[in-house]
Amino acid sequence: MVPMRCGFDLFFFFCSSFFHAHLSHPYWLYSTTLTVEQLEPAAKRRSTTVDWLASGLDEDELEVYGSTLDSSSSTASYTFEVCDSLVNVGPLSSTSMGEPHSLSDEYHDVDKQDLELVSCSGYGKNGCLSVLQQTIRPHLVTTFELQGCSDMWTVLSGKSANSAPPRASRSSTSDNRTSTRHAFLILTRQDRTMILQTGNEISELDQSGFDTGSPTVFAGNIGKKNYILQVCPKSVRLLDGENEVQTLSLVAPTEFVRCSLACPYALLQCEDGTVMSLSLDESGAKPKMKLESPSLMDASPISSCCLYRDTGGILNTDVVAPAAGTVRDIRRLQSSSVDIKKEVVPGVSSGTGLTAEEEDELLYGGAEEKAKANNLTAVDVHDVDAEDDLLYGPSVSSGMNGHDAGSDDTPTTTYWCALCRQNGCLEIFKFPEMVCIFTARNFANAPRVVVDGGPGESSGVADQPEVSPVLELLIVGLGVNKQKPYLLARSAQDLQIYQAFQYPSSYPGQRLNARFTKVRHTIVLHDRSTTSNLPAAPGDAGQAAKQQEPMLYTPLLRCFSNVGSYDGIFMCGASPHWIFMTQRGALRCHPMMIDGHVTCFAPFDNVNCSQGFLYFNLKSELRIAALPRHLVLDADWPVRKVPLRCTPHFVNFVPGHKIYAVVSSKSSERKVEPHTVNDEDAPLAELEEGDRFVYPRIQSYSLHLYSPETWESVDTAPVEFDEYESVVSMKVVRLLNEGSSMGLNNYVALCTCTALGEEVTARSKIMIFDVAVVVPEPGRPQSTFKLKAVYDKEMKGAVSAIGHVQGFMVAAVGQKVYVWSFNGKDLIGVAFVDTHVFIHSMSTIKDFILVSDIQQSVSLLRFDKDSRSLSIVSRDYQFLDVMTADYVVDNRKLGFIVSDMMNNLIVFGYQPEALESHGGKMLLRRADIHVGTRVNSLWRTPVRPAALEGRSGLSLVVRRDKRHVTWFCGMDGSVGYIIPVAEKTYRRLLRLQDKLLTFMPHHAGLHPKGFRLIRTARPALINPHRNILDGDMLMNFIYASKSDQRELARSLGTTPNMILSDLVDVTYSSCVY
Repeated sequence: MVPMRCGFDLFFFFCSSFFHAHLSHPYWLYSTTLTVEQLEPAAKRRSTTVDWLASGLDEDELEVYGSTLDSSSSTASYTFEVCDSLVNVGPLSSTSMGEPHSLSDEYHDVDKQDLELVSCSGYGKNGCLSVLQQTIRPHLVTTFELQGCSDMWTVLSGKSANSAPPRASRSSTSDNRTSTRHAFLILTRQDRTMILQTGNEISELDQSGFDTGSPTVFAGNIGKKNYILQVCPKSVRLLDGENEVQTLSLVAPTEFVRCSLACPYALLQCEDGTVMSLSLDESGAKPKMKLESPSLMDASPISSCCLYRDTGGILNTDVVAPAAGTVRDIRRLQSSSVDIKKEVVPGVSSGTGLTAEEEDELLYGGAEEKAKANNLTAVDVHDVDAEDDLLYGPSVSSGMNGHDAGSDDTPTTTYWCALCRQNGCLEIFKFPEMVCIFTARNFANAPRVVVDGGPGESSGVADQPEVSPVLELLIVGLGVNKQKPYLLARSAQDLQIYQAFQYPSSYPGQRLNARFTKVRHTIVLHDRSTTSNLPAAPGDAGQAAKQQEPMLYTPLLRCFSNVGSYDGIFMCGASPHWIFMTQRGALRCHPMMIDGHVTCFAPFDNVNCSQGFLYFNLKSELRIAALPRHLVLDADWPVRKVPLRCTPHFVNFVPGHKIYAVVSSKSSERKVEPHTVNDEDAPLAELEEGDRFVYPRIQSYSLHLYSPETWESVDTAPVEFDEYESVVSMKVVRLLNEGSSMGLNNYVALCTCTALGEEVTARSKIMIFDVAVVVPEPGRPQSTFKLKAVYDKEMKGAVSAIGHVQGFMVAAVGQKVYVWSFNGKDLIGVAFVDTHVFIHSMSTIKDFILVSDIQQSVSLLRFDKDSRSLSIVSRDYQFLDVMTADYVVDNRKLGFIVSDMMNNLIVFGYQPEALESHGGKMLLRRADIHVGTRVNSLWRTPVRPAALEGRSGLSLVVRRDKRHVTWFCGMDGSVGYIIPVAEKTYRRLLRLQDKLLTFMPHHAGLHPKGFRLIRTARPALINPHRNILDGDMLMNFIYASKSDQRELARSLGTTPNMILSDLVDVTYSSCVY
């Protein structure tokens, strides 16, 4: 708990590793005043003078302080109001993969199967299930197939519909909601435009004022959303609903190819690299548009442009005046305004012959001087520290907010125009005056900070052939009231995101007092289907540009507002992403890979789809969808929290019925002493203690079934376990029932243990349940499943881990591993083997069993089904405190990954041909890395298959990859993965990692290489093997500038495209959730 003060309000920040972090504000309810006599017992009260004298006080002290204690004590009651909370999914104790229930049928694909991750989180009343996703899977409403559509827009009805009188039965809220509904859907093709009217049904509009004979470049609402602006290649049309108001034709021998709108202005980009400005005048009886060609300097052609409407005052050109006065004057003024309050007795002299009032007037001045000093101080304190202004220059905050310091007026609205030219220069103009106030000559190089280069012509800058031009430029306001300007620049292979911050300009005149800093993200636009690992020849650049010419002017960055109550940008293309700005000011980037390439996007608010959106895929399918309401998008991964109000321990997905089996426990007081001897018939002694006695608490375990549709318990009668009986392990096993011909069936198997101390023998049981479909109970329509116990018997010894191998049951009892066959009613012993100290976890694949010992590392076992024998293949002879273990699958190669108590991940290999393995008896260490968190769960998923997606809409799988991604989760709520890569890719990325260690600055001077070194609890005669690349470090290559990327790639003997292709392959292959 951290107390903090904001102004005069007191806040408390509560943080824990088991529940959300809360920011709370205390409120005072009531207070009572009690004297000390009422608070103290009667035996301890002292009220007479004799008692005070007996305590050692003399008569002088009694005369000064009195003979009775007249103090009192106040008690107050407070209540805490939660102001805000931060989502916490840790600690992640158990995880399971499952199929998402709400996935539409159109999204189901055998090759690209999408999964969801369910994990146990929290403790006690904060226990819950965390449903995690890497990508956003929209809720699909319907799908239409429309061939030949290249772009689309949704617009409101206009002024005529908004000004219509409302019905008597319709409230004002419903009127405002209806006015925000999109009335028209504009679809453009290569030769014409289609207008669809949206309402309860979507129908084509035959007769209207829209221009349907030519393709549409842009469409949107203008004039406070009262009118519709339609931009065609040769004309601009203004409409009021369906009615045409004005049409302007383009006389110049060029065409409009792009439009940026900032009400009431618009900026039109022409095909020849010039721009034209459009303004709307509503002062007259009829609105009029005015099209002008601004006089810009003759420079390089314009590649992209945009308009921005600033309401936060961050972008301004106000001249900051130097602060008046000196540091000595400020200090003297501050010292003279200090009002020292003295407690004096009225009428008593202070020893100088003056009264207290006269002495205060002599020392501190009269009332007029005090008021004057206080007023002057208030003005200076309202500004930022004046000492800093004199020492470091004029204050950034004063005079840069678009209004005077200390003024309560809101910032004035300003308009800005940003242009990016073919030579890579960025220019920002004050609109509509078109005065250049910011010039960055190396913007296409993607620097970390974009700085104003001062006044000058950009035509003097030579073209940079090695840097791809900026194809799309966008400035958008995000955050609270959309007052944070963000600059997005998209080229052919990457996306750069910049955030504007105030900084005083060092150039005289009207210059922009702002700079732009790069924001880190993981969005990579490197197209895997069209780019090979071979460097392109110089003559191929023009041919590649011609091939991409039809898609050159198609905007991929689409701004949206109020889509699922979120505002942000949607990025179309081969790697579609959602870019959100949440209420807390964090920029979140979430991919949407479920439907592949997205050609165009538009927000859509309709009666049948409230706050939804539209998009086209490569199959020319128009999908109407909405964001999932149950997901929290203000996180690194979209997450849904399912509260359980108890502590979850294990979760497993039952494939046949698509439900989850969850083992949880609740804490309760125990007022009966347990058995201390091996006699169950002995009477239990009740604990009879006082009210202040703290009774012991025990955990009562239970087994439930949850449906991913509603995340409610769907079993008719959950399994309740006995007191002091703890569930040690639970898994969904596939067993071969030898008593029937059903083949392999899925069962829920778990093992329990009852331990009451050293004098009582520990008891353990193995329980096997079959999930059956039953008729729902009255009043509980969701209770359609029932757990039927098919096996429930005690075992000799404590069972610590269970599993299955080739239809047989495997369990670890202490240091022994047993294999049983199941006949439907009983377990029949087949084989066993002795290991080391104590086995607490196991993992199986085909006929291999990997068991983890609590101190003696891991051992590899193999079960032969024909001979029904279990044998030890190999093991690690080093001391290692293992947490859990799993496999690393690299096509035909198999490795073993282990996590230990020291937050390490170690990869072992079985190589009998190696001399140091002693004929395969020893597992050899091949790689290790320190992850910084204790990993307690490992699991595997197949990689996402690599595919080439062409414009025809067909997905051609180029290779069937048999690699697996090994995932892990930690106690701090983190999720990571390890994926095997090819030898050439590893060598290339390893050299890149070594270069980045000295090329990139590190946080707080900490070295990543030293952090990733393995840590051991005891000295070991083994050197660190490493051989695992740091993916977080490699992703810094995307954050580097273009020149830095070329320099790094040149030092490695490769190209930036090859490195980006490797990073995209890793990112794409692991995108399975």
